Amino acid sequence: MIQIDNLSMRFGSKILFDAVSMNLNNGCRYGITGANGSGKSTLLGIFSGEVSDFEGKVRLPGALKVGFLKQDHFEYENDRIVDAVIMGRPRLWDAIKEKAKLHDEDKHDAESGMRLAELESIICEENGYSAESEAAIILEGLGIESAKHENLMGTLSGGYKLRVLLAQCLFGAPGLLLLDEPTNHLDIMSIAWLEKYLTNYEGIVVAVSHDHHFLNSVVTHIMDIDYEDIRLYHGNYDFSLEAKGLNKLQQDQLIARQEKKKGELEAFYKRFRAQATKARQAMSRKKQLDKMDDIKIKRSSRIAPRFRFKLERQPGKEVFDIKNLSKSFEGNPVEVISNLSLNIMRGERVAIIGPNGAGKTTLMTV
Repeated sequence: MIQIDNLSMRFGSKILFDAVSMNLNNGCRYGITGANGSGKSTLLGIFSGEVSDFEGKVRLPGALKVGFLKQDHFEYENDRIVDAVIMGRPRLWDAIKEKAKLHDEDKHDAESGMRLAELESIICEENGYSAESEAAIILEGLGIESAKHENLMGTLSGGYKLRVLLAQCLFGAPGLLLLDEPTNHLDIMSIAWLEKYLTNYEGIVVAVSHDHHFLNSVVTHIMDIDYEDIRLYHGNYDFSLEAKGLNKLQQDQLIARQEKKKGELEAFYKRFRAQATKARQAMSRKKQLDKMDDIKIKRSSRIAPRFRFKLERQPGKEVFDIKNLSKSFEGNPVEVISNLSLNIMRGERVAIIGPNGAGKTTLMTV
């Protein structure tokens, strides 16, 4: 269990959250939601130990292993993909490397023999002889085919390198798994695999995500950062949305009542402060107004965007009429798009889906 006591975080005069206390329990999966800049990634950084300039206490069990999805994939450019995943268990990886080094040195003294026996014991404890097969299962689940597992990390695109780092984090099987936008760079099949993997995860999962479907499928609780607070909701994203809507309505009504009262007091004071018969009452209203200014009502960090698109002209009823469209690239005989016929009418909303490399962006550019 992770204990959070009176946790406060601010940047300058901006309060992200103040005096937050709650517990995170084993076997639960928490989704962190909030507006951009509300402090979601900062909260992950507090849990991981990368952010320390906060007030209050975050108590983690001493033996708890923390896994945080890294974003610096350049660290592993010259490593095999499968090795980068196995590095998620540092104790195992260090033992494998040291054992290989001792074998290369080909020493036959008693000290080397004893050390090899110790390393063999560590590798067995860490399930080292099944490590590559375990890593392969995770990599394939995240959409990296087995034929590439022996390749160097430097051969992958940035998006696929981040998949490897996600695999590394999962392979480490930490007691506290911290994920910042884990579905970025994943296709639909990989997201579905990750959702299933996490729902069976035995440790604590804390994830920041804007993917509402992912949150609905995976999390057991929502930690919502708003009104300078972190509110814990039991249930998935949709359930928390209903509860947050009620909380927002109550908060907005409180703010409206306060603003109305302040307006009435200010109007009375300005109107009668110069009249001798009303001066005492006017000063009384002024004191009430000053006291209300001292009472701070926390406001939402969420600002609903408002935008409109001005049409130069009304489109016709038929927007697209595509017949027998095919597309391939020079030097590659395989067609990315083959004999596609498609009709799109005004008012329709079309989603283009498919695995990475299937031709979604190509179709858009065509």
